[in-house]
Amino acid sequence: MKKLAVIRLKLLLLIKDGTIFLDDALARYIHKLQSSMEGKSKTQEELDEIAKGVNEFLEHPSELSETISEHNNKYKEIVRSYFILKQISAMYEAESKILPIQVFNEMRNALDHFIRSLIHPEDVEREAENIEQMRRHIQRAFLDISKLLCAFYDSSTKDRHLKFSDEAIGIVQEGEYQKEYTRLQVIAHEKFTEAKIQDYKLGTDGTQLVRNAYIDAVIAHKKILQYQADNYHFLKWAAAKATFLKGLKWSSAIAAGLVAGVILQAASDIL
Repeated sequence: MKKLAVIRLKLLLLIKDGTIFLDDALARYIHKLQSSMEGKSKTQEELDEIAKGVNEFLEHPSELSETISEHNNKYKEIVRSYFILKQISAMYEAESKILPIQVFNEMRNALDHFIRSLIHPEDVEREAENIEQMRRHIQRAFLDISKLLCAFYDSSTKDRHLKFSDEAIGIVQEGEYQKEYTRLQVIAHEKFTEAKIQDYKLGTDGTQLVRNAYIDAVIAHKKILQYQADNYHFLKWAAAKATFLKGLKWSSAIAAGLVAGVILQAASDIL
């Protein structure tokens, strides 16, 4: 019986030491992860700032378009649209590390029509047609990059979400994380669907409405990614904790089996 007590004490100490070791390791890991996430580039910080809302997103392009002289007033809205497009393109490239070729092609075509609008300035009709074609290419580029960015955000958040088990996700903020994540997903889906429905208004009096709807959808998708990033260290901790608890159950089962074996052996020796 004394032998049984010694074995049981050793097992308990082993499990306890393992728990302490895991807690220390998790604390070090979380500190390291938080430190690495704090280092953002200035460009990324600026992109995060403009992505807070539609008004913030439109502020800089609107300011730039207001600097256009009255003589070039025909380019005013195009300049505004271009810088909105440029901001979303910068977000996509910074987040995905991918160059959107189809968007660049549209921008190249827009530049081509801009150059053509400068040739034969006496031909007012030709100039107006080239300016209109330039406007359309910029609008198509805006639609393409907005849809690409929403799709990238959606794919990225889902891929990261699937890396964690339901048990781990349920631990974070006592289940509140999962509720908020789902709520943000629903909002982003609704905003993207609404923007898609408004597509046909692009190029008409509803152009601004369509543009704002897509900017809203982009911001809604980015909020999911940001929320996930803000809680990523908690998700990693929860995953480690869930794995440890699962291992602890196995350890307890093994320990119980060993104890039972020793008891049976002791009983056998007595008999």
